[in-house]
Amino acid sequence: MEGITENVVTMYCCMYPGCNKNYSTKFNLRRHVNIVHLTNKKHACQKCLRCFASSQNLKEHMHIHSGIKPFVCPICRTKFRQTSQLTVHRRSHQDEFLED
Repeated sequence: MEGITENVVTMYCCMYPGCNKNYSTKFNLRRHVNIVHLTNKKHACQKCLRCFASSQNLKEHMHIHSGIKPFVCPICRTKFRQTSQLTVHRRSHQDEFLED
């Protein structure tokens, strides 16, 4: 059958009971299992003793204590403590462009 293409999507599913998380890579699934299910959190905040699975998560958490907001939206210049917050915010600008 010419002209027919097939897209195969591979999802890596968490096998822990009651957890319905799916990931597109083994790396992301492994990170999820370590963080959520194995509580493999070895990076502790010296100020509040909260523990994190990665040094990057701890570094971004420290911005809460210092008040630093190093991630800046290039469109509106709004500042954020975490890259994930900036990523979510940037989607709002994409919506603005779609409305025009």
